[in-house]
Amino acid sequence: MNIIGIAGDCEHNSAAILLRDGELCYAEAEERFSRIKGDGNFPHRALEAAMNRTGPGEIIFAAAGSPLLQDVLQRHKQSVALAIMLRERAWFEIDLIAAAHRYGAKIERIDHHLAHAWCAAFLSGFKQGTVVTADGQGDEISTAAWRLQNGTLVQRWSAPIADGSAGFFFAAITELLGYRRLQDEGKVTALAAGGHPCAELAKLMSQALRLEPAKSGKFRLRVSGSAVRSWTRDSPLYTQSWAQQLRRFEPRDIAFSAQRRLEEVMVDLVSRTLASRADGQLALAGGLFANVSLNRKIAEIPNLRHLFVSPPMGDEGTAIGAAAAVANKLGIEVAPCRSMFLGTSIAQREPAIAANALPGWTLRTNSPEQTAHLAARLLASGQLVARCAGPAEFGPRALGNRSLFCRPNDPTCREWLNQNLGRDSIMPFSPCIRTEDLAEIACGPARGPATFDYMTIAVPVRPKFRRSCAGVVHIDGTVRLQSVSRTAAPALWELLGHFTELTGLPALLNTSLNRHGEPICRTLTDALMCAAISGIDYVLCGDSFIFCRGNAVKSSRIAG
Repeated sequence: MNIIGIAGDCEHNSAAILLRDGELCYAEAEERFSRIKGDGNFPHRALEAAMNRTGPGEIIFAAAGSPLLQDVLQRHKQSVALAIMLRERAWFEIDLIAAAHRYGAKIERIDHHLAHAWCAAFLSGFKQGTVVTADGQGDEISTAAWRLQNGTLVQRWSAPIADGSAGFFFAAITELLGYRRLQDEGKVTALAAGGHPCAELAKLMSQALRLEPAKSGKFRLRVSGSAVRSWTRDSPLYTQSWAQQLRRFEPRDIAFSAQRRLEEVMVDLVSRTLASRADGQLALAGGLFANVSLNRKIAEIPNLRHLFVSPPMGDEGTAIGAAAAVANKLGIEVAPCRSMFLGTSIAQREPAIAANALPGWTLRTNSPEQTAHLAARLLASGQLVARCAGPAEFGPRALGNRSLFCRPNDPTCREWLNQNLGRDSIMPFSPCIRTEDLAEIACGPARGPATFDYMTIAVPVRPKFRRSCAGVVHIDGTVRLQSVSRTAAPALWELLGHFTELTGLPALLNTSLNRHGEPICRTLTDALMCAAISGIDYVLCGDSFIFCRGNAVKSSRIAG
């Protein structure tokens, strides 16, 4: 049985995944193929790549989002109006139906937030617990809570988009501060770390986003319409009157107050949801939970025992969730999945082909041990090394297979990265550490073994790490941590070990291998082009190859 999960119903972060005989064996976002950041077009290329990996048997397309076509046909009888509405509202379904016809597949549709919930439940490995989903909106819902019991999800409550959206609240702040909504919210969180509390701003944020009592005895999530508009493609989400009130304040203070209010409301919401659950297990999904500082506050909820944040928390993850939901419906047992290395792999012959095709690069072939030592020596000497190896990561974080590494204590590296990759100075960097060193570095609540595997949560670090690795520590003394185990990523684990032996530093600065505004690299050609444009001299490819740009004088000296 081949279940192809398809995301794209919300016009951004479209993706396709393959669940083959119950095993998640491929997942990739369309943006990695098109090179358009957040590409929301129908994922034709990702779908074709998934279809090329199918096995024998039936093919089912599990698509996130409720169908619209029948509703459109019923409400628009005139041919011209119908054609316009089909183009504007039902483009995803038209492409889905065409693709299903082409590949001889059946179609199953899964509610958007249910797909988010199944993604979190499946990847968490929990048998029971609570799932909370939150994003801008999907199928007229902004937030929902689910009970996971014996492999089944039951919805407990939901917040209709008519009441507003916490995701759109934060997206409106992102726009108001001059950034791109649905892409740059992380910059607002980073900016907030340097802000200061302000009573007047706190009042404005409290009026805009709040929890209210409901007649059912529960609560309602409400966003003021005088502050945040309904979603439109072209108009700003913030209202002009709200913008005029906020623009009197410093941007970093606006960011601080918005971040704090988001944390207050969502922690309250999650705490209320968990109150009746004795197991204390929580899984989160949806774009709102890309906010690592919010996730940190949720992790501090007293009765929470285990926290799991879905690594593909955005809409790309609904492709996994839709497939998992259909598998559950059909009674197909799904194998556990604890790795996000699910995308395009670097073929064994690819380095040699790239070396011949791209001028200006010299290819060195070594044993895996020699390559790890060489890369560690380069990094220890202050060089930047890109790594393009194995399958690409699925989701928004670079976890080492499509990453750019440098020393974590060199401020000039941060400045160089921001300048050469076209990034803002407020953008945070992440430390990559070995799992064995975790207890000596992090001092926040772990809340489960997978909490730090995927860069989904900020955590306070100990003073020694803050002093020795200042280049990866946020202003507030937290880091967006990635722990690396020997079993999950053996080559990266070895590289970290050699670097620590040479420098005494327990971490590498890890940032995604891409220029600002572009998707993370998918192929080796993407990586080498990004490196050449950005002035990066060394690209580590697999366990045995390293590319050196130009004459590689520095590499020759260091390699000895």
